[in-house]
Amino acid sequence: MPSPRGGRGAGGFRVVAGGKGGDAVNGGRGGRGRGRGKGGKGGATGGDWTCRRCETSGNFASRRECHRCGAPRGATPSKSAVARADPKVVSKHAKTLRKRLCEKGEAVRLLELLDQTCLALGVRYLDELGLRIQDVDELRALRHLEGLVELQISAFVESRFVATLFDLEAELVSVHGLRESFDELRLGPLLQQPLVGSKFLPDPALRTIPQLSLGDVLKGLHRYRTETKNFKNVELVAFLNWLAAKRGASSPRSLCVAVNKYAIGSMIKFSGKAGRDAKAAREKAMRELVNESKAEYKAELKTQEAAGKGAVRTAAVLSTAARDLAADAAGWAATDRFDVVAANLAG
Repeated sequence: MPSPRGGRGAGGFRVVAGGKGGDAVNGGRGGRGRGRGKGGKGGATGGDWTCRRCETSGNFASRRECHRCGAPRGATPSKSAVARADPKVVSKHAKTLRKRLCEKGEAVRLLELLDQTCLALGVRYLDELGLRIQDVDELRALRHLEGLVELQISAFVESRFVATLFDLEAELVSVHGLRESFDELRLGPLLQQPLVGSKFLPDPALRTIPQLSLGDVLKGLHRYRTETKNFKNVELVAFLNWLAAKRGASSPRSLCVAVNKYAIGSMIKFSGKAGRDAKAAREKAMRELVNESKAEYKAELKTQEAAGKGAVRTAAVLSTAARDLAADAAGWAATDRFDVVAANLAG
């Protein structure tokens, strides 16, 4: 039976029933309760302060730096003492600086862009202009987009046993309705995104995203197992080193592949299926080509025979590819006498 003082809410977070003045999520107690920090009865806002740089609230009164961006604590200027700047002018400055960062091939991050914008306008914090991030269109849109893309990157990687940066970009292009590449979001190169760096650990020397899809990884694993005759105990590190060497990469980090440590079993399962499917597809295509070539060959042979021409002369009017394919499929070498090949095919 759950305790009357609290239970578990959605997502597994512990929710404690708070009393008067307490904080229900962060452990407020029954009765009057006490707020976090020195504010006493103020509940969650009693002694807390809001960062002037990133506008994150909920910093404990005892903190001297913002828990999110590390900016030092400072007194917020009085609104009556600040002349409000034109948000459109500030947004224009931010847009120009954002464009420059993209042209330099650097990642565009909200806080860095905010600092540069304030510096260009001769202030340290945006509140000195009487504005907040939400008042400036360029900054507000960037804050939303940055958070959304980080969530999408994290979800893409964490929901897969194997994720490649090439597939991630294709997914982002599709989700955001872009024409060609991630660069169109004006967040800088995908390789320079902090979350990409922590999830994929790309080689710092990389300038372009390797064209390696999940399908390529599975095909590579199937080939690796076949070449090494190792169908049971496949070591992930050994396979990635092999794959990097086969693709001419300096190291596995140049492949930009994020692999879950438990993924090798699933990879083997799907690579085997992919290999079988690919083999079946190739065999089916070959049979169709051979049948088409035989039909073409027989039809042309009958036409030429009806006209009184020999099989050797018939060879001149048939495509070389069709003859070679038919001959190869039938098991004859290209050097065999054509009249023998023709007789067998026509038979």
